[in-house]
Amino acid sequence: MPLCLSFWRAPTDNDARWQTDDWKLYGLNVMTSQLRSFKVTKTSESTVHVVATMYLSPFVVAWGFNAVIEYTIDFSGSLTLQAKLQPIGRAPKTVPRVGWNVQLDRRLDHATWFGLGPGESYHDKKSAQQIGIYKAHTEHLQTPYEVPQENGNRAEARWVNLHDEAGFGIKATYMPGKNERRCFQWAACRHDAGVLERARHPCDLRERDGVLWRLDCDNAGVGTAACGPGVCDKWKVPCREFGFGFKLEPVVSS
Repeated sequence: MPLCLSFWRAPTDNDARWQTDDWKLYGLNVMTSQLRSFKVTKTSESTVHVVATMYLSPFVVAWGFNAVIEYTIDFSGSLTLQAKLQPIGRAPKTVPRVGWNVQLDRRLDHATWFGLGPGESYHDKKSAQQIGIYKAHTEHLQTPYEVPQENGNRAEARWVNLHDEAGFGIKATYMPGKNERRCFQWAACRHDAGVLERARHPCDLRERDGVLWRLDCDNAGVGTAACGPGVCDKWKVPCREFGFGFKLEPVVSS
Protein backbone atom coordinates (compact mmCIF):
# COMPACT_ATOMS: atom_id res chain seq x y z
CA MET A 1 0.00 0.00 0.00
CA PRO A 2 2.37 2.79 -1.16
CA LEU A 3 1.58 6.21 0.28
CA CYS A 4 3.09 9.68 0.09
CA LEU A 5 2.34 13.23 1.10
CA SER A 6 1.02 15.40 -1.72
CA PHE A 7 0.12 19.03 -2.33
CA TRP A 8 -1.15 18.68 -5.89
CA ARG A 9 -4.45 18.06 -7.64
CA ALA A 10 -5.37 18.21 -11.31
CA PRO A 11 -6.25 21.82 -12.22
CA THR A 12 -9.86 22.79 -12.82
CA ASP A 13 -10.83 25.18 -15.61
CA ASN A 14 -11.25 27.79 -12.89
CA ASP A 15 -7.76 27.11 -11.47
CA ALA A 16 -6.21 27.44 -14.93
CA ARG A 17 -7.57 30.97 -15.29
CA TRP A 18 -5.71 32.42 -12.34
CA GLN A 19 -3.50 30.17 -10.24
CA THR A 20 -2.29 26.96 -11.91
CA ASP A 21 0.74 28.66 -13.52
CA ASP A 22 1.76 30.13 -10.17
CA TRP A 23 1.44 26.75 -8.43
CA LYS A 24 3.60 25.16 -11.13
CA LEU A 25 6.14 27.98 -10.91
CA TYR A 26 6.72 26.84 -7.33
CA GLY A 27 6.91 23.21 -8.42
CA LEU A 28 3.95 21.95 -6.42
CA ASN A 29 3.26 19.40 -9.17
CA VAL A 30 6.78 17.94 -9.00
CA MET A 31 7.56 17.72 -5.29
CA THR A 32 10.24 15.24 -4.21
CA SER A 33 11.27 13.88 -0.82
CA GLN A 34 14.70 13.60 0.83
CA LEU A 35 15.01 11.37 3.87
CA ARG A 36 17.09 13.04 6.61
CA SER A 37 16.68 10.58 9.49
CA PHE A 38 14.79 7.39 10.34
CA LYS A 39 14.22 5.87 13.78
CA VAL A 40 12.37 2.68 14.72
CA THR A 41 11.29 1.93 18.29
CA LYS A 42 9.35 -1.03 19.65
CA THR A 43 6.99 0.64 22.13
CA SER A 44 5.14 -2.50 23.26
CA GLU A 45 4.76 -6.17 22.45
CA SER A 46 2.27 -5.25 19.73
CA THR A 47 3.33 -1.77 18.58
CA VAL A 48 6.21 -0.30 16.58
CA HIS A 49 6.80 3.46 16.33
CA VAL A 50 8.70 4.92 13.36
CA VAL A 51 9.81 8.56 13.03
CA ALA A 52 10.98 9.80 9.63
CA THR A 53 12.40 13.29 9.20
CA MET A 54 12.19 14.47 5.59
CA TYR A 55 12.57 17.49 3.36
CA LEU A 56 9.85 17.87 0.72
CA SER A 57 10.66 20.21 -2.16
CA PRO A 58 10.56 20.71 -5.93
CA PHE A 59 13.69 20.00 -7.98
CA VAL A 60 15.35 23.42 -8.34
CA VAL A 61 13.19 25.98 -6.50
CA ALA A 62 14.58 27.22 -3.18
CA TRP A 63 11.74 26.38 -0.85
CA GLY A 64 10.15 23.31 0.69
CA PHE A 65 8.64 21.70 3.77
CA ASN A 66 10.53 20.29 6.71
CA ALA A 67 8.44 17.24 7.55
CA VAL A 68 8.32 14.92 10.54
CA ILE A 69 6.22 11.83 9.85
CA GLU A 70 5.37 9.44 12.68
CA TYR A 71 4.07 5.96 11.89
CA THR A 72 2.56 3.80 14.61
CA ILE A 73 2.19 0.21 13.41
CA ASP A 74 0.03 -2.14 15.45
CA PHE A 75 0.14 -5.89 15.00
CA SER A 76 -3.68 -5.86 14.68
CA GLY A 77 -3.13 -4.31 11.25
CA SER A 78 -3.75 -0.63 12.01
CA LEU A 79 -1.42 2.16 10.88
CA THR A 80 -1.49 5.66 12.37
CA LEU A 81 0.10 8.49 10.39
CA GLN A 82 0.99 11.79 12.07
CA ALA A 83 2.46 14.55 9.89
CA LYS A 84 4.01 17.85 10.97
CA LEU A 85 4.93 20.18 8.10
CA GLN A 86 6.78 23.50 8.25
CA PRO A 87 7.41 25.56 5.09
CA ILE A 88 10.82 27.18 4.70
CA GLY A 89 12.27 29.50 2.06
CA ARG A 90 10.32 31.61 -0.44
CA ALA A 91 7.20 29.51 -0.33
CA PRO A 92 4.01 30.07 -2.38
CA LYS A 93 1.11 31.87 -0.71
CA THR A 94 -1.27 28.95 -1.27
CA VAL A 95 -1.25 25.28 -2.25
CA PRO A 96 -3.97 23.21 -3.98
CA ARG A 97 -4.28 20.65 -1.18
CA VAL A 98 -2.43 19.02 1.72
CA GLY A 99 -2.79 15.32 2.37
CA TRP A 100 -1.85 11.76 1.53
CA ASN A 101 -1.99 9.85 -1.72
CA VAL A 102 -2.62 6.18 -0.99
CA GLN A 103 -2.34 3.53 -3.72
CA LEU A 104 -4.78 0.66 -3.16
CA ASP A 105 -5.52 -2.62 -4.86
CA ARG A 106 -8.06 -2.26 -7.69
CA ARG A 107 -10.46 -4.60 -5.87
CA LEU A 108 -11.06 -1.96 -3.19
CA ASP A 109 -13.41 -0.07 -5.48
CA HIS A 110 -16.41 0.44 -3.17
CA ALA A 111 -16.67 3.39 -0.77
CA THR A 112 -18.72 3.87 2.37
CA TRP A 113 -18.38 7.19 4.16
CA PHE A 114 -19.84 9.50 6.79
CA GLY A 115 -19.79 13.07 5.54
CA LEU A 116 -21.21 15.21 2.77
CA GLY A 117 -22.83 13.35 -0.11
CA PRO A 118 -23.91 11.83 -2.30
CA GLY A 119 -22.27 14.10 -4.93
CA GLU A 120 -18.91 15.87 -4.99
CA SER A 121 -18.27 18.75 -2.61
CA TYR A 122 -15.61 21.39 -1.98
CA HIS A 123 -15.46 24.24 0.53
CA ASP A 124 -17.35 26.56 -1.80
CA LYS A 125 -19.38 23.91 -3.65
CA LYS A 126 -21.36 21.88 -1.14
CA SER A 127 -24.77 23.47 -0.47
CA ALA A 128 -26.57 20.78 -2.50
CA GLN A 129 -25.03 17.97 -0.41
CA GLN A 130 -26.12 16.67 2.99
CA ILE A 131 -24.36 15.00 5.90
CA GLY A 132 -25.08 11.28 6.04
CA ILE A 133 -23.71 7.78 5.51
CA TYR A 134 -23.35 6.96 1.82
CA LYS A 135 -22.15 4.11 -0.37
CA ALA A 136 -20.89 4.23 -3.96
CA HIS A 137 -18.68 2.40 -6.43
CA THR A 138 -15.55 4.42 -7.26
CA GLU A 139 -16.78 4.75 -10.85
CA HIS A 140 -19.79 6.67 -9.56
CA LEU A 141 -17.69 8.94 -7.36
CA GLN A 142 -16.44 10.80 -10.44
CA THR A 143 -18.11 13.84 -12.01
CA PRO A 144 -17.78 13.40 -15.81
CA TYR A 145 -17.00 16.93 -16.97
CA GLU A 146 -16.79 17.43 -20.74
CA VAL A 147 -13.18 18.52 -20.28
CA PRO A 148 -11.52 16.18 -17.74
CA GLN A 149 -10.26 17.99 -14.64
CA GLU A 150 -10.17 17.76 -10.85
CA ASN A 151 -13.42 16.23 -9.60
CA GLY A 152 -15.01 13.82 -7.15
CA ASN A 153 -13.86 15.37 -3.87
CA ARG A 154 -15.96 14.77 -0.74
CA ALA A 155 -15.78 17.32 2.09
CA GLU A 156 -16.64 17.35 5.81
CA ALA A 157 -15.90 13.64 6.18
CA ARG A 158 -15.73 11.93 9.57
CA TRP A 159 -14.59 8.54 8.27
CA VAL A 160 -14.40 6.60 5.01
CA ASN A 161 -14.01 2.92 4.11
CA LEU A 162 -12.72 1.62 0.81
CA HIS A 163 -13.54 -2.06 0.45
CA ASP A 164 -14.23 -4.87 -1.98
CA GLU A 165 -17.60 -6.43 -2.79
CA ALA A 166 -17.42 -8.66 0.27
CA GLY A 167 -16.79 -5.70 2.62
CA PHE A 168 -13.10 -6.32 3.30
CA GLY A 169 -10.99 -3.17 3.11
CA ILE A 170 -9.52 -0.18 4.95
CA LYS A 171 -11.13 2.46 7.14
CA ALA A 172 -9.61 5.95 7.50
CA THR A 173 -10.37 8.15 10.50
CA TYR A 174 -9.08 11.69 10.84
CA MET A 175 -6.92 12.96 13.72
CA PRO A 176 -6.80 16.77 13.35
CA GLY A 177 -4.17 18.94 14.99
CA LYS A 178 -5.29 21.72 17.31
CA ASN A 179 -5.20 24.37 14.54
CA GLU A 180 -6.79 22.25 11.80
CA ARG A 181 -10.37 21.79 10.62
CA ARG A 182 -12.27 19.12 12.52
CA CYS A 183 -13.26 17.17 9.39
CA PHE A 184 -11.27 15.98 6.39
CA GLN A 185 -11.74 15.67 2.63
CA TRP A 186 -11.18 12.63 0.42
CA ALA A 187 -11.45 11.29 -3.11
CA ALA A 188 -11.04 7.89 -4.75
CA CYS A 189 -10.52 7.39 -8.47
CA ARG A 190 -8.74 5.40 -11.19
CA HIS A 191 -7.02 8.45 -12.74
CA ASP A 192 -4.10 10.35 -11.24
CA ALA A 193 -3.64 14.11 -11.56
CA GLY A 194 -1.32 13.87 -14.56
CA VAL A 195 -3.78 11.81 -16.61
CA LEU A 196 -6.63 14.21 -15.82
CA GLU A 197 -4.55 17.25 -16.72
CA ARG A 198 -3.35 15.86 -20.06
CA ALA A 199 -6.76 14.57 -21.18
CA ARG A 200 -8.79 16.81 -23.47
CA HIS A 201 -11.80 14.53 -23.76
CA PRO A 202 -13.25 11.75 -21.54
CA CYS A 203 -12.07 9.15 -24.07
CA ASP A 204 -8.46 10.22 -23.34
CA LEU A 205 -8.67 8.99 -19.76
CA ARG A 206 -6.71 5.84 -19.05
CA GLU A 207 -7.23 4.00 -15.80
CA ARG A 208 -4.36 3.32 -13.41
CA ASP A 209 -3.80 -0.22 -12.15
CA GLY A 210 -5.46 0.32 -8.79
CA VAL A 211 -7.39 2.91 -6.84
CA LEU A 212 -5.86 6.27 -5.94
CA TRP A 213 -7.19 7.32 -2.52
CA ARG A 214 -6.69 10.91 -1.43
CA LEU A 215 -6.95 11.71 2.28
CA ASP A 216 -6.69 15.46 2.76
CA CYS A 217 -6.23 17.69 5.74
CA ASP A 218 -7.43 20.47 3.43
CA ASN A 219 -8.30 21.05 -0.23
CA ALA A 220 -8.90 24.42 -1.86
CA GLY A 221 -12.27 25.59 -3.11
CA VAL A 222 -12.86 25.71 -6.84
CA GLY A 223 -14.29 29.22 -7.41
CA THR A 224 -15.73 30.44 -10.70
CA ALA A 225 -12.69 32.08 -12.31
CA ALA A 226 -13.46 30.69 -15.80
CA CYS A 227 -16.37 33.12 -15.95
CA GLY A 228 -16.28 35.07 -12.69
CA PRO A 229 -14.29 35.53 -9.45
CA GLY A 230 -11.72 33.12 -8.13
CA VAL A 231 -11.75 31.35 -4.77
CA CYS A 232 -12.71 33.34 -1.68
CA ASP A 233 -9.70 33.82 0.61
CA LYS A 234 -11.21 31.75 3.44
CA TRP A 235 -11.50 28.73 1.13
CA LYS A 236 -7.89 28.83 -0.09
CA VAL A 237 -5.22 26.64 1.50
CA PRO A 238 -2.46 28.95 2.77
CA CYS A 239 1.07 27.58 2.74
CA ARG A 240 1.70 27.38 6.49
CA GLU A 241 2.54 24.93 9.24
CA PHE A 242 0.31 21.85 9.29
CA GLY A 243 -0.21 19.13 11.85
CA PHE A 244 -2.65 16.29 11.21
CA GLY A 245 -3.05 12.53 11.31
CA PHE A 246 -5.03 9.60 9.97
CA LYS A 247 -5.64 6.16 11.40
CA LEU A 248 -5.94 3.37 8.84
CA GLU A 249 -7.35 0.08 10.04
CA PRO A 250 -8.71 -3.08 8.45
CA VAL A 251 -12.46 -3.61 8.14
CA VAL A 252 -14.30 -6.85 7.48
CA SER A 253 -17.72 -5.42 6.64
CA SER A 254 -19.10 -2.17 5.23
